[in-house]
Amino acid sequence: MKKLLSRFGAKVSAVMLFVFFAAVLILSTAGIIALAAHYAYTDDGRYFKNMLVDDALEGYNTHVTFYIKDSYLFNNDSMVQYYEEYFLRENTNYLFTVKNEAGEILLSNQTNEATTRTDSYIQEVYEGDEMTQYYVETAVAKELSAKDSLYYADKFGAWLVSARYTLIFLAILFFLIEVLLLIFICCSAGRRSDKEGIVLNFVDNIPLEVYAFSLVALVIFAVAVLEELSYTQETLFIIALFISGVASTALLCSVFYTLAARIKARTIFKNTLIYRILRLLKRAGEIILCAARKIPLYWKTALVWVVLAAIEFIFMVFGVEDYIILWVIEKIVLSAVLVWLVLSMQRLKKAGREIADGNINYKVDTSYMLSDFKEHGENLNGIGLGLKRAVEQSVKSERMKAELIANVSHDIKTPLTSIVNYVDLLNRDGLSSDKAEEYLEVLNRQSARLKKLTEDLIEASKASTGNIKVEAKPLDVNVLLLQAVGEYGEKLDKKQLSVVNSFPKSATEIMADGKLLWRVFDNLLGNICKYSKEDTRVYISVKLEDKTVIITFKNISAEALEISGDELTERFVRGDTSRNTEGSGLGLSIAKSLVEIQGGNLSIDIDGDLFKTVITFPII
Repeated sequence: MKKLLSRFGAKVSAVMLFVFFAAVLILSTAGIIALAAHYAYTDDGRYFKNMLVDDALEGYNTHVTFYIKDSYLFNNDSMVQYYEEYFLRENTNYLFTVKNEAGEILLSNQTNEATTRTDSYIQEVYEGDEMTQYYVETAVAKELSAKDSLYYADKFGAWLVSARYTLIFLAILFFLIEVLLLIFICCSAGRRSDKEGIVLNFVDNIPLEVYAFSLVALVIFAVAVLEELSYTQETLFIIALFISGVASTALLCSVFYTLAARIKARTIFKNTLIYRILRLLKRAGEIILCAARKIPLYWKTALVWVVLAAIEFIFMVFGVEDYIILWVIEKIVLSAVLVWLVLSMQRLKKAGREIADGNINYKVDTSYMLSDFKEHGENLNGIGLGLKRAVEQSVKSERMKAELIANVSHDIKTPLTSIVNYVDLLNRDGLSSDKAEEYLEVLNRQSARLKKLTEDLIEASKASTGNIKVEAKPLDVNVLLLQAVGEYGEKLDKKQLSVVNSFPKSATEIMADGKLLWRVFDNLLGNICKYSKEDTRVYISVKLEDKTVIITFKNISAEALEISGDELTERFVRGDTSRNTEGSGLGLSIAKSLVEIQGGNLSIDIDGDLFKTVITFPII
């Protein structure tokens, strides 16, 4: 069904059928109304059939009048000849006799056959001021042998009366078909086979008022034309009635179609002239307000003053006593505005005093202020906010400096003290001492630790300031991660850690520097080997979500973690608060900085003993 609603051919067919059945429904309804108006449903149609025959007789009587005038008044031989042929028995079932005032037969096509509906009337013909009376006797042949208007009126009346109940059934059927077609047309509105969703075309952007005006104009034009033709040309009247009905139905169908599309797209009000006019007025108002805001306050004040002075001058010229009420209203409004401005100035003054006294958290309420005052109030709020941020940044900077000095001094002092002590022992015992080899091993280990700390400090400084060169290239995360896990296979086995991998089957390429990302993976896997609880599982997964590659590391910590994930990514922060384990506390901070300079993000989540690291990169 969805495909059928999207097909152009189905839509066109539905519209054509709708117009066709609408025309048939109109004709059926017109027939029912005509039959009901002439009692066809109560007297078996006798009155209705007689009415049709009477209408045909009226036309023939008119022709007889013209026949008389052309014969005895205008002496128009050609028209007389035409009427004589027209009233021949083989051409008409209408029989008549015209007599003068003396009773003499002047014109006649009467025969000796049986007749019905005999009638007579007097036809008066004026020639100047003189009037001549003609006596006309009419009748209808009982046997309608000629196929004239009387014949067709009788046949059509009989057929229409015989089908009077069938017309009701057909009208109901056609109405139901019209409803179903209209539902289909409305459901198919805005749908296209080559595009998803509701698609509006240029017709749907025409204002609805244009459709309404077109429909009303068409109806008015059709009524005017039909009224003109109803008195002169019966055939043209019927043709015009049919054409106007079809055109109105087609336009009405188009209105329903575009209305349904606009309702689905929720643009029914946007595609109206009223909306466009209102939007234009809104834009004009915005332009005026924008221009007014750019005018300095003193010019605005001067303009208001000039306007008020001009109004009061007019009052004085034309007599204040006649406009005293307007003058009072103007003073009341002006007083209210002045009070409003004074209160606004009072609020701004208080805000400036509070900020000057050091209350940088104070906020001035700028609601219901004049635009210039409101702008000044927002500037004061901005000053307070800026001062607050500057103070917070300064405090944070000082705290970080203090922590940096404390941490660096502690981490450097420990290996340096060991080096000094063992050098002193070597100096006293000499290299030939039995413990000289042990002392040298300690010196080698502590010097390496001091070297590693120095390198980490330099690398952390470069990473945080972005001074590391990044050569980003398309990189398959799955391949690099599998290589890193393979490198740490022996260390993981030594700690009895089993790795559970979850990688997508398709390639997951990102733009990254392979060397820098390797250092990140190396750091994370090294931490897993150092700090994970033995004989546990390590979960490493890669998944795609909303055009993003998500890399996740999960492991169980051997020690209780009483610290947040955000704190662990700060410099010199360790999960081991006793600071007895190896490391400088810079590893995760360096890893986070390396990920960020490559356009990714690293976050740590701690839930009890579960340590979870999440790295995200946008997919190519």
